[in-house]
Amino acid sequence: MQKDILSDIILQMKNYYSTIDPQGLIIFEDLFTKTGETYSGSEGQEYYFSKILSLNNILQHKFPIIIDSFREGELSSSKELLMLNEYISLNKQVILTSTLKDEEYDADKYYNIENLNVIDYSMLADSKILQSDFASEFKQILAKFNVENN
Repeated sequence: MQKDILSDIILQMKNYYSTIDPQGLIIFEDLFTKTGETYSGSEGQEYYFSKILSLNNILQHKFPIIIDSFREGELSSSKELLMLNEYISLNKQVILTSTLKDEEYDADKYYNIENLNVIDYSMLADSKILQSDFASEFKQILAKFNVENN
């Protein structure tokens, strides 16, 4: 049964990968990469995308999917849109973080995609929470979660 599940996951990984990058050269043989084998750039993004969605579908877990630094690998816009549509089609909470370029802000790139909830934190001060001036405010927030001050 374990081999069948692993086989199903790898098959789905191949399917997702070919949807995102039909000309791609990655060959999935196992759930994990081989020793010394690493994927970087857009290949890395495509690999993790394929793996995460396949695990989600086969295991049918109820947890949200969280991807930090989505687009880190400099995905093409067409691949990015395909990935976003796949995430949206899951009908579950998916949280993607990304640092946008000025052109993307200027074009309101993500505001026009249906079923995408954009939260822009760019107006917040960087590292505010790490400044001692805001320590008491941060402690008040922690208290709401029953985190004790040490």
